[in-house]
Amino acid sequence: MGLPNSMRFPSWLSPHNFDILNQDGKVIAKGQVTAGADGTGGNLRVTFTKAVENQYNVKGTMRVAATLVKERLKLDGKNGFDLSVNGVVKSRSGDVHITGPVRPKDELLLKWGYGVDGKPNQAQWTMRINHSKQKLTNAVITDSMENSDESFIPDSFKLTRVRYNEYGEEQQVLETIDLAGKLTFGPGNKTFKLTLGDISDSYKLRYRTTYTPGTYLPNKGILSSSKGETKVERAYQAASSGGNINADLASKIRLIKVDAEDKSIKLANAVFEVTAPDGSTFDLTTGPDGTVTSDALKQGSYKVREKTAPKGYLPTDQVYTLTVTKSGGAIKTVTNERIKTRVPVQKDWVGPRGTEVTVRLLADGADTGRELRLSEANGWKGAFEDLPKHRADGGEIAYTVTEAEVSGVDGSKYDTKVEGDALGGFTITNTNTEKTRVPVQKDWVGPRGTEVTVRLLADGADTGRELRLSEANGWKGAFEDLPKHRADGGEIAYTVTEAEVSGVDPARYTTTIEGDAASGFTITNTHVPVRKHALPVTGDPLGPLAGACLAVLIAAGAALRSMPRRRQTCTELPLRKRS
Repeated sequence: MGLPNSMRFPSWLSPHNFDILNQDGKVIAKGQVTAGADGTGGNLRVTFTKAVENQYNVKGTMRVAATLVKERLKLDGKNGFDLSVNGVVKSRSGDVHITGPVRPKDELLLKWGYGVDGKPNQAQWTMRINHSKQKLTNAVITDSMENSDESFIPDSFKLTRVRYNEYGEEQQVLETIDLAGKLTFGPGNKTFKLTLGDISDSYKLRYRTTYTPGTYLPNKGILSSSKGETKVERAYQAASSGGNINADLASKIRLIKVDAEDKSIKLANAVFEVTAPDGSTFDLTTGPDGTVTSDALKQGSYKVREKTAPKGYLPTDQVYTLTVTKSGGAIKTVTNERIKTRVPVQKDWVGPRGTEVTVRLLADGADTGRELRLSEANGWKGAFEDLPKHRADGGEIAYTVTEAEVSGVDGSKYDTKVEGDALGGFTITNTNTEKTRVPVQKDWVGPRGTEVTVRLLADGADTGRELRLSEANGWKGAFEDLPKHRADGGEIAYTVTEAEVSGVDPARYTTTIEGDAASGFTITNTHVPVRKHALPVTGDPLGPLAGACLAVLIAAGAALRSMPRRRQTCTELPLRKRS
């Protein structure tokens, strides 16, 4: 086929060698572009493979990505593009109108689609809203994918208030609009409704949909307001070289097994039971490419039901009726829903709590892009829902979680530990690692002892930790490396008490403790001096008074002396309050 010389076919835009697929996804032909000397024009050669055998009524389309050669075009006029086969022009288009830059006039809505870099299974859409900045009341944007197998991707929507130039090119983003309460979706995310309300500014709406590579995806956006309805229909097809061919089978049944959510995933080892018109049965099992084709069959109606679903997928109980004729067979695509699971996550704190944490989900060690936000509002609990339980190869997916962000506290002051599993749920514990110290100083008023032992209390309870102060350490020390917070986040109240005193009689000292844990405690022992007093006693040394004197002396710890006189004085008796 000869290509138009008003088009350029660079290899960086799309491959020069590409596959043309049949309806089963198999390569039925190979395409090769050979561009002209300057990259314009050239030839396209198509060579069929053996997959075309036993097929009839073979027809389809091809697509080749190209750019236009501006110097060979009539801007704002009609342009012709000729395609030839073996040197003979077979297709001629002479009414393609190509316009240069134009100024939108009273434009309320414009829409277009394009590809997403690195994501061939998605399409990007953009709406230019109210370029003319008219005053619109009760403005509402709606869109629908109900006429295709695709759906909208909810978390891809972004609405901005912008300033356009006279040609509709974006000049400045003025504001990003919060879509909470404004954006809603229909069943299966096949439709959406965006309520703008009363507006007089211009807006830009960007969002994505799913996309099956190589397909033609039409789309229609509607702006409803006090000005009535404005409808814009557009379509998207990936800018790549390729093609699709449809062909009829001759007296055969072909079954195609795919994932219900992602039809690019072909499912092997699905077993179907086929019941022939005479009541006999036979099985068909899909291969690695997700397809299976029967041998040539007698004409008639055949019943097909799924006997065994692929591993990791739910079986379907639907029965399909397929008709086989002498000149035609039957093709049926059957989808399966994945077996789903959920991964619960709980957040625990040891120490002061933050305001929010972000948890990411990993599948077989790879980030899935899914996040969960936990806070006091949801009780620090949540779950990743609606997760596929198995990989495409049937193996069970190993889900794990990781803490990505912590808000409200300094994350560097916490140790993070993840425990549990996907089945029972994960618990992520953040433990505060902040430490503190409690200084202690010993002062004496009076004769000093040789050593004192100080015990540390935490919230009034003995911690079991001791500190020994003496002349050797200058009667100073500190309890080091102490946890600053309790598990509930409150700060621990540290105090001290004097447990033992060596080298002096502690009964002759009073003890006071001053200070706090932050600035330090000072324990002061003050000596209480012994005051002397003479107690005169008169009476018979063997009588009651002598007995009283004896009792006092014994109580005071003094030595008992002989009493030759009736009048006796007991001297050097220590006087105490209780004496």
